[in-house]
Amino acid sequence: MASSIPLILPQDVEPLVSQVAGHAKDKDKRSPGMLKHKDGYVLKPMLKPVQAKTEIQFYEGLAGAPHAALQPFIPKYYGISHVKIESYDGKVIILEDVTGTFCKPCVMDIKIGKQTWDPFATASKRESEERKYVECKKQLGFSIPGFQVYDSISNHLKKFDKNYGKSLNGDTVKNAFSIFLNLHKPKCALMAVDVYIAEIQKIFDIMSQQNNVHLYSSSVLLSYDCEQLGKNIDPSLWSRVHMIDFAHAYTGETHEQGPDNNYLEGLKSLLQLLKSFKE
Repeated sequence: MASSIPLILPQDVEPLVSQVAGHAKDKDKRSPGMLKHKDGYVLKPMLKPVQAKTEIQFYEGLAGAPHAALQPFIPKYYGISHVKIESYDGKVIILEDVTGTFCKPCVMDIKIGKQTWDPFATASKRESEERKYVECKKQLGFSIPGFQVYDSISNHLKKFDKNYGKSLNGDTVKNAFSIFLNLHKPKCALMAVDVYIAEIQKIFDIMSQQNNVHLYSSSVLLSYDCEQLGKNIDPSLWSRVHMIDFAHAYTGETHEQGPDNNYLEGLKSLLQLLKSFKE
């Protein structure tokens, strides 16, 4: 088990090249960004102790929770360890690399919810969050902090960061999905949309039937392997949906009971947008 690794050696890790959002590598902030272990695990630095504790509690309590049915959509959790690399010397959460088997991973991070600050956020934090991705969150109930896509013709990797995401609105967000899905190319990922719709609908159904967990600033991760485009292969084998980022996940013990309407409305809007590609 990865959780038995007491210390991860710096020569055994490298940057996670498929990271498209979240805390990027920043020496000034002593952030190494997301890391990839030689054995295939993803390492998420515990930069903020309080949020890291919340995320660990979510993973460790998932199996016995009322929302345990979400497990198939959540990266496997293998415990915590310690790594010293460049300016970072601290603990990391060890997770499954959900695109580890892909040759050319195309990945989109979609942050769900109009409200991305949690109930315990300070006034300044709330104000900061309200200024981010204003148009998308207001009009759609979700935002796109980043994505990467391999051009299905040239094979060149293109990355679109948070600045691109902040420029999007209810009208232009569909173009972002078109780019991500290679829709203007002879070899496109339109078949993946059926998988995304089916899997997100399952998440929606599970979330709508539980009153225990509320997710703030959590994302749905869409992925597919560009290498498989144009081949006669079942799209469920090369396209995936996962739920990630649980640093602001609150259960009935720390949050009022009731459906997570903020999250559900975002999922509903995302489903509507994806279905529009099939019309």
